[in-house]
Amino acid sequence: MLRARAPSVGRGRQGPGAASKVLIRAKPYAGRWEGRPETTKNQPLSAVPPGTAPPLPIEITADTLKEASSRYPLLVIDCWAPWCVPCKALTPIVEQLHEAYMGTITFGTLNTDDQQELAMEFGIMGIPTLLVIKNGEHVDSIVGVKPKGELERKLKEYL
Repeated sequence: MLRARAPSVGRGRQGPGAASKVLIRAKPYAGRWEGRPETTKNQPLSAVPPGTAPPLPIEITADTLKEASSRYPLLVIDCWAPWCVPCKALTPIVEQLHEAYMGTITFGTLNTDDQQELAMEFGIMGIPTLLVIKNGEHVDSIVGVKPKGELERKLKEYL
């Protein structure tokens, strides 16, 4: 059982023996992410005709990774999970970069909860992680939330 100290308003300092037994109940997170969708905006690779830039980041799965990495010379995969608050903070940055570099850099999303084997293949130990795949080769992993400018500088190295 979890304990919390009794409120000491107007009673002075109380010792550990005087603490009342109060259960602490966790409240659901109701912060600034409330109301955000549980998934990112993406589309299946099959919905994108070959030779065209996808209008949204593409959904990466174990079945589509090989085709996506061979179809697009520079593929950046956003590895995320629905419960990950930092992932939700990175999502708008990835969407902005996708719009800014459409046709040059292709962005994809990988739900690590649904694609655990694929996440293990890439050695993902923490999310969010951006995987950089150039000409079919995994060349870099960027772990954590970074400012848009820093991500932009890092990704321009691969153009």
